[in-house]
Amino acid sequence: MLLFGAPGAGKGTQGKILGTIPNFFHCACGDVFRSLNHESEVGRVFLEYSSRGALVPDKPTIGLWQHFIEGCK
Repeated sequence: MLLFGAPGAGKGTQGKILGTIPNFFHCACGDVFRSLNHESEVGRVFLEYSSRGALVPDKPTIGLWQHFIEGCK
């Protein structure tokens, strides 16, 4: 399940509630991005795009989420 909405709309609050349901996992994109090591390979890719105000391509973003989720198991 993905939650979308404007800042302050309650995505984080609802996500944390849903994350308490057995077999559900709460993964907030902001938390993933803030945990990123800017000196790692994927960190440099994110910094390259974000410093220009550009969207990071799907492939490195999905790879980062996958790495983060696997590390939380």
